[in-house]
Amino acid sequence: MVKKMASNDPRHIALAALSRREHSRLELVQKLKKAGFSNEDIEPLLDDLIKRDWLNEERFIEAFVRSRFNQNYGPMRIRYDLQQRGISGETITNALLSYQQEWQESAKELRIRRFGEPLPLDQKNRAKQMRFLLSRGFLPDHIRYALSK
Repeated sequence: MVKKMASNDPRHIALAALSRREHSRLELVQKLKKAGFSNEDIEPLLDDLIKRDWLNEERFIEAFVRSRFNQNYGPMRIRYDLQQRGISGETITNALLSYQQEWQESAKELRIRRFGEPLPLDQKNRAKQMRFLLSRGFLPDHIRYALSK
């Protein structure tokens, strides 16, 4: 059995995290601070990782949006999650634009998977489905499309 050893090297921790998945700069800062490292240790390391293209927020954003889209989250939820990871509004908007034509179909597919093919006949069930889609981060236009046709 191999024991996992704690590291006193911030580079080791950062590279271990990046080897599992892409991270935003803020996520790595938080991980390294949680491990007890100071800004003086963290900032030069992150600058070096960016320079070497091992830490790349564009790759992170692309992978994150694709993953959340495939999990049937809407643009508002994805926007919120990216903001929580330190990504700026304009960058998020640009990333979400590439899925612009697909949000309506995604909302419709999710509604059908969750509630079945037939459209809700009464206001109570319609409101329930609307609330569900809103909670997943879809916009009113996407929801109207999902609840029609």
